[in-house]
Amino acid sequence: MLALKKVAGIELTFLSENLYVINCIIIENRKEKVIVTDTFYNIKNIVDLKGKITNQIPVALVLNGKGLIHKKTAVISDVLPPDIFPGTNPSDFLFQYFDGLPSPDLSIIRKAVAEKIITELASVNISTTSLSLAFYDLEFVAGLITDSTVITTTQYRVNIKDQQIREYHVTSTEEKEDVVKPEINIANEYIRSNFLIAYAAAVKLLAGGFKDGNTIELKSILDNRRKFQQSTMLKLYAISFLGIVLCLLLVNFFIYSHYFSKNNELLSGYQFSLQQAAKYDTLKKSLNNKKQFLASAGWMNDTRMISFYADRIAATVPESVTLTSLNLYPAVSRYTGASKQWFFQQDTILITGKCSDPTILDSWVKEIRSIKNINQSKINSYNFKKQGDAGIFTAEVLIK
Repeated sequence: MLALKKVAGIELTFLSENLYVINCIIIENRKEKVIVTDTFYNIKNIVDLKGKITNQIPVALVLNGKGLIHKKTAVISDVLPPDIFPGTNPSDFLFQYFDGLPSPDLSIIRKAVAEKIITELASVNISTTSLSLAFYDLEFVAGLITDSTVITTTQYRVNIKDQQIREYHVTSTEEKEDVVKPEINIANEYIRSNFLIAYAAAVKLLAGGFKDGNTIELKSILDNRRKFQQSTMLKLYAISFLGIVLCLLLVNFFIYSHYFSKNNELLSGYQFSLQQAAKYDTLKKSLNNKKQFLASAGWMNDTRMISFYADRIAATVPESVTLTSLNLYPAVSRYTGASKQWFFQQDTILITGKCSDPTILDSWVKEIRSIKNINQSKINSYNFKKQGDAGIFTAEVLIK
């Protein structure tokens, strides 16, 4: 059963066929306690209720006053006794029994009158979901009234003793707005007796909800109940759906945040790898250029014998020969097209020095040929200078 949180009670008392007075009260269930949130007193036109009660609040309607008939009866029946209005159609009337008195009490009102009021309430967007007559709903709050008292409402004077309704009297309808009724203490909530019947009807609806037997059965009432339940369930489903969607969005957000962070880390690592790869390619290209340069110069060959040749040549130098340079793989320049390029003479050693005796110099150069793997040795130039009694020479040694 759908639990209600907020309801309104309306007591409409007919003064004449077209005149009535309305007392209205709105109550709310807050932490298992009934709280009065608003009241409207002595309203003379249903249109004046527009905007005061929304269609989200179910309404318990009580009809009283002119046109409501009370009858004492011996038995309680599900149908209107035929002897009440002989010759009339029982389906044209609405009735309600009250068995809280020594003899059952019966209230009767024309169905057309009730349907007209319910229709007028619907025209101002007020949904009537419960209908009752007379003061009968007071039995739902009588047990909360601890002191014996006589309650005077717009239409009735009800005697409550030992938390039960003992008797009632129909009074003349007070139409003046300045009539102030006393307050009644009900469960620590003070309610003016003007609103007590509307309050009791609202409490009955709030406590009993839309269960069967909690209202006079009228098609418009049952339709309003069904529409209200469907609307409320639709809202609950919508809220549940939105809650599920919100949870999914939150989960998706956290997953997205996780993988977005992970992606940023991987992207940073990837960019760093690209930078390192580019740096590696640059270094590799530079290394290959250097290797190519060294290979073209002959330095990539086994160069361990060069120092051997230099050492052997130096060991054979006579005392009268002074070396000034020992140039291994000497560099020479050549023009390739319009550009000048340098090359190394591979397997060549150039020797420069001084010697005053050309015979000794010639013998020494020939001696160099005896060194292992020396292919040829020769004197390229020899210039004798008288100033120093020495000749400056240039010799060339070719290695196999």
